[in-house]
Amino acid sequence: MKTLPTVRPAAPEAPDAAGAPLRQWELVGILVLVLCWFWLRRASVYNHPWDSDETQHLHVVWGWTQGLIPYRDFFDNHTPLFHLLFAPVFNLFGERPDIVDLARWCMVALAGLVAWCTYRIGAQVFSRRTGIVAALLCAFYPSEYFKTGEFRTDVLWTVLWLATLVLLTKPRLTRGHRFLAGLAFGATFATSQKTVLLALVLLAGSLLTCLLIRAGKRRSAVPPGAVPSPAAAFTLSFWLGLILIPGLLLTSFYLEGAWSQMVYCVIRHNLVKVAGSEPPLSWSDLRNLRFWLIIPAAIAGWLILDRSTERDRAGRQVWVLMVGGSYCTLLLGIWTVVSAQDYLPYFPVALVGAAAGLSWLGRRIVRRLPRHPWVPPLLLAALLGPEISWLVKSMHFSDRRNRFRVEQIREVLALTRPDEPVLDAKGGSVYRPRAIPYVMETLTRLRMREGLLENDIAERLVARRTAVAINLSWFPGATKTFVDRNYLYVGLVHVAGRPVQPDADGTIRFRIEIPNRYVFIDASGLVSGRLDGGQAGDRFEVEPGDHSFQPGRPLSGPCDVLVESAYNAGFTPFNTELQALEPLRKVVN
Repeated sequence: MKTLPTVRPAAPEAPDAAGAPLRQWELVGILVLVLCWFWLRRASVYNHPWDSDETQHLHVVWGWTQGLIPYRDFFDNHTPLFHLLFAPVFNLFGERPDIVDLARWCMVALAGLVAWCTYRIGAQVFSRRTGIVAALLCAFYPSEYFKTGEFRTDVLWTVLWLATLVLLTKPRLTRGHRFLAGLAFGATFATSQKTVLLALVLLAGSLLTCLLIRAGKRRSAVPPGAVPSPAAAFTLSFWLGLILIPGLLLTSFYLEGAWSQMVYCVIRHNLVKVAGSEPPLSWSDLRNLRFWLIIPAAIAGWLILDRSTERDRAGRQVWVLMVGGSYCTLLLGIWTVVSAQDYLPYFPVALVGAAAGLSWLGRRIVRRLPRHPWVPPLLLAALLGPEISWLVKSMHFSDRRNRFRVEQIREVLALTRPDEPVLDAKGGSVYRPRAIPYVMETLTRLRMREGLLENDIAERLVARRTAVAINLSWFPGATKTFVDRNYLYVGLVHVAGRPVQPDADGTIRFRIEIPNRYVFIDASGLVSGRLDGGQAGDRFEVEPGDHSFQPGRPLSGPCDVLVESAYNAGFTPFNTELQALEPLRKVVN
């Protein structure tokens, strides 16, 4: 007699099963945790140390507000959507030294969306409680918490990626859902070129899911054809949505004459191979446990297909696990330069899987110990407690480095006009054009080190009569030497000038490399006299070269030749108020 395939019956639901309404104490606990999250976020906005990427992104946003076109008018190696969207908000703030703090409040809203999308994925694919647990774990996970609080493209990138997953995991996927998912994923491409990695993750996750489904058809648990293929989501509607936003942006830059510059800045500049460097997949990557998460994810997916009777949900559950499991395998396997923010799209999806495992464990405990319903919340507390403690321990509730950056921007604004360039590694002045076309970030420095990019910074400073320089730690040694020779450290910035000493006959002989208007100053104030035997005066246009100055009075001590704009703004080496900022300078340097 032929035996019919059997389907394992679903276990009876526990009293605290997924569909049960939340208890009052659960709602109160969630509210307390949300308020705690907001309080911690407020502290982080003002005290978490500024990252140089934040001012770099704000500088690009400022460029948009000035009517400049990225890539054509100034360098940026990111795709443009993030900066374009925040330009109207930036315009509302005006010129403010504390602009990073204000911009971070926008990131708080996006971080909230990250948590909300994490909840939606967990709720749609597993259960409402799983979604809540995943959102809470994600909200307080330190590696996710700190980077989503910074003003960077990666935060919007993560939100759009999660929005794509929310739409693709809908229980009843309509044509409109597919179109919106494509639209969100297209916006993800327009926000960061690293979306190439996310596309590979979607492809790998879908292929692995299809393989598990095909293998499951040979088993008796799930009837053949019962689990829908994830490929069904990627129809024409999805592809039409995908090309819309990138197509509009690419067309706009082409019409503005910025096509070739955009290709270089966004693609070619970021593709740099360093001689002697480790391959993308190195021994250290293989020792990283995240690289191997695809294996337990595949095992969990196999078990879900083997035991679940909810066929449509089982397919979506396996797909989410495969997407989350394959992320780090691909990131560590093919990415050349891996940074902390590259993991932002990974943590929410991985924590959905972790929350699902925790919920499964909690239900099994409640079935075995029905008189102890407090055990699952205790499990959650055992995870959240150390997580929040680790988060609080890692926080900066008072950081003087932020005050240094605020005061430094304040000084730059006082010293320069909006059209005057500043020697600035990545855009730390925010509101002033850089004296050099490129950004001194990791890839630029690698290109200079490998001889792929000429170090002509000194020549550009001379050509643009650059009077102010800041944040020199990212520059090559030759540039630092040039700045030390031609600039004075006054307050928290470097201004064009140099210390000078009179000869035995009282004549001051010196060399200037940065052309500009200069004054001579000592502790008593301006020193008038004759420059190169010309007419007497106290302000002089000085061209590059060797010069002599005959003071009109005896000097009262050390003397400096200083760019006139710094003197007019009160930025002199003898200003006692600026000397009081010396402790701040030591904090950063």
